[in-house]
Amino acid sequence: MIKKTVLIRNVDQDLWNWFVGSCKQKGKKVGEVIENFILKLKK
Repeated sequence: MIKKTVLIRNVDQDLWNWFVGSCKQKGKKVGEVIENFILKLKK
């Protein structure tokens, strides 16, 4: 949970709002999307 709040602070607020909005439109949870993104970066 700590990592997510740090990530949110570092990301531009408008970009974050767009990201959350796009996740909700697709019916995905934001946390899941972030975790998948981090997993892709690690590969």
